[in-house]
Amino acid sequence: MAQLSKKDQIAEAALRLFLEHGIKGTSVDMVVKTSGVSKPTVYNHFPDKATLLIHVIQCWLETQPNPAFKAKTLNAIQTEIMQR
Repeated sequence: MAQLSKKDQIAEAALRLFLEHGIKGTSVDMVVKTSGVSKPTVYNHFPDKATLLIHVIQCWLETQPNPAFKAKTLNAIQTEIMQR
């Protein structure tokens, strides 16, 4: 198995923490401790927690399968749900 880059290592740890403790409940110090990298390394990749959160969400979305709905609008999704 390939070793994760530091950025991916940080993001993976942050995802677990965000899911367990929430966004407000997760500190950069917690990410540092869980990811096993130094605080300067975290800040080298992510200038703040908001940037880290956005990166984590983007990575998570990339791993998700295509949406089950073909509709693009809320009304169209509601119609599609009612037809199932």
